[in-house]
Amino acid sequence: MPWHIHIDPELNCVFVKYYGDFEIDQIRGAAEDVSNHPDYREGMNFLRDCREQKISKDISFHTLADEAHSVFDKYDPERGHCRTAIVAGDAESYSKIHQYVVSGRLSHTGVERMAFRDIAKAKEWLGLPKDYKVEFPGLI
Repeated sequence: MPWHIHIDPELNCVFVKYYGDFEIDQIRGAAEDVSNHPDYREGMNFLRDCREQKISKDISFHTLADEAHSVFDKYDPERGHCRTAIVAGDAESYSKIHQYVVSGRLSHTGVERMAFRDIAKAKEWLGLPKDYKVEFPGLI
């Protein structure tokens, strides 16, 4: 699985760091892993760090939107009211992530999503301390 998860209950935040080649099924896989994590609680915010991944030009808006709606329908009810910041590493990936975020705005759930290019701005939007460093188990 090309992601690592760290949950900080004190900050009420789930951190997901993606790496390697992007595959559309990662959206569902990471969501499932978070739901099954023993430290996850409804209402936690999310910081999804996708800066090391590049989303292929071959992945269309429709493909991304279809997967997004499927994942939103399944997992948003258990997320409760929260914020999800998704941070991209390049302009093309940001554009795709922004499309993904916009596709979810039509669903009426308690999850507010925002795409970012700057992780500091994402942390600020989530109300995280500026100097907070995420420690992912298994990453050196």
